[in-house]
Amino acid sequence: MDARGFVDAGGALAVATNCNPGSAPTHSMPMAIALAVRNCGLSPAEAIAAATVNGAALLRLEDRGMLAAQKRADLIMLRHRDERLLAYEFGGDPVDLVVCTGKVVKGDEGK
Repeated sequence: MDARGFVDAGGALAVATNCNPGSAPTHSMPMAIALAVRNCGLSPAEAIAAATVNGAALLRLEDRGMLAAQKRADLIMLRHRDERLLAYEFGGDPVDLVVCTGKVVKGDEGK
């Protein structure tokens, strides 16, 4: 079954990079999201959910994958004004700020 069929059948698809030098030499989640939209027939919202909340659920990490009370404060801030651009831009780094467990780990320099 293809990814579109899996989602249409009610499956919760996870998208990741599997970064390794053999078959998938990239660590770019924006690229993985863009490929899920372009090659798997997912909508941008479905691909973003597959890369966040669905992936966390698959790994049984109930404290992450969404912004909500009592969850880890892990998030990224993108330079885009519309999250759909994350799926359509191919390559590059759209991330302006990375927060992990409530601490800024990338971006916000000089502030």
